[in-house]
Amino acid sequence: MIEDVLKNKPGGERIINEYARTKSLTDSRRRDMVKILVAHMTSEHGTSPPRRVKEDYAKGIINLFPYLADPRSNITILGVNQGQSNRKCVFYITISLAIMGIVSGFYLPAITMFSIYLKILLVAQRQAHSIQNTTCQSTKSEIKKERKATKTLAIVMGVFLICWTPYFLCMTFNPLSNYTIPVSVIAAFKWLGWSNSMLNPLIYAFFYSWFRSAFRMMISGKIFQGDFTHSKLF
Repeated sequence: MIEDVLKNKPGGERIINEYARTKSLTDSRRRDMVKILVAHMTSEHGTSPPRRVKEDYAKGIINLFPYLADPRSNITILGVNQGQSNRKCVFYITISLAIMGIVSGFYLPAITMFSIYLKILLVAQRQAHSIQNTTCQSTKSEIKKERKATKTLAIVMGVFLICWTPYFLCMTFNPLSNYTIPVSVIAAFKWLGWSNSMLNPLIYAFFYSWFRSAFRMMISGKIFQGDFTHSKLF
């Protein structure tokens, strides 16, 4: 409907052609479009059209100009098009806002975690070298536990990066590629990221017998059958 209205009004073809060429509209073209559509709506439905009519016009604009952004907003409504439900809108943010959010939400925390782990690894290595010639069995046992903890931490962090990096790479390059990455691919990588929460308990269960014992105690319900405050899990 919106396309037919614009094509049949003076200046409407220029609006459609400019959007087809640039995927955007200048302020003057936006004003022209609003004037044409408001004039058509009031001529067809009066000066106080029903809400349903206004919604139909709004959906028609979104369908015809899916990448048309509000110049005062950081969000583009990709909108209700023919491939989507009439109850859904897809929101796309600008490149600068997307990059800032992803950097602060993933890259900086990942770099911080990696730096902390390297610090822990260096400290553990210095401790191991300083007492590598000791004959104290208890000290050697403690060093062995520290190495195991360091190894577990490395695996936990590595699994975290493997699970979440593909998703955030997609979210980084999607705005730069004009949102060409399929939604199904992004959804699949998001599920991969969410699976990280499932993998962490499996990692701890693999390395620590006390974790397996505590887990079995909770699953079997034994934890509710008596006082386990002083139970030994090791």
